[in-house]
Amino acid sequence: MRASRLLGIPVSNGRVEALIGHILSHPGIVLTPNVDHLVLVHESPALREAYLDAEHHVLDSRVVFLLSRLFGPAFESYVPGVELCERLLARSRQTERRRVFLFGGETAELCERAKKFAHDRWPGIQIVGTLSPPFGYEKDPAQIRRYVDEVLASDPDFVVIGVSFPKQLDFARALRQASARPRTYLCVGATLNFWAGYERRAPAWMNRFGVEWAYRLFQNPRRMIGRYLGRDLRFFPYYFVDRIKARFGSRNA
Repeated sequence: MRASRLLGIPVSNGRVEALIGHILSHPGIVLTPNVDHLVLVHESPALREAYLDAEHHVLDSRVVFLLSRLFGPAFESYVPGVELCERLLARSRQTERRRVFLFGGETAELCERAKKFAHDRWPGIQIVGTLSPPFGYEKDPAQIRRYVDEVLASDPDFVVIGVSFPKQLDFARALRQASARPRTYLCVGATLNFWAGYERRAPAWMNRFGVEWAYRLFQNPRRMIGRYLGRDLRFFPYYFVDRIKARFGSRNA
């Protein structure tokens, strides 16, 4: 699969159906780079190293997609993480890889509602387990090991990891290290919240114009304001400096 670099991260560049086919045939960790990921990874060498260790990086940002079409590197497509996850599960019904574990969500009730949504939406998919970790679980190595054991004991083909970044990446790497066989680890943030109906996706027109972030900010201002109107704004100088370097570097090559 062809990749183009965003702030030094090799992001898969192709049509969505081709990206999905590639993921299905190459199990591993699936990350969905967006503005927030790219800022955090750019500012932390340790996090960058862990990020680069994933097998798949699929663009999840209309804003970055539009910028890439104007200033490069031009991406053929982008796909929101929740949509990527849904399309992967829909396609997986045509294969023997149908066992899914749901990890994340603020409550066990949320997980159960997400499980019911998946059962109803994709007949044939087997939800082999759910687990809603408490706040702060990532600070307890023994707890993480117990969760890893519980997830792998159900022998899933896919693990939907619905916790925030970078906790999702850390847990996916722990699962992959402990697993005796290849699996697909989908690091897809708020996906379980959407499936359970705890959050709503933005209207299609907002996504088309790259302002889905405003809808999420309106729904959850206390959690999102520091991200969208603070940290994420640093992406733009990082991006344009990177593009200037790429342009002048290619001329001097």
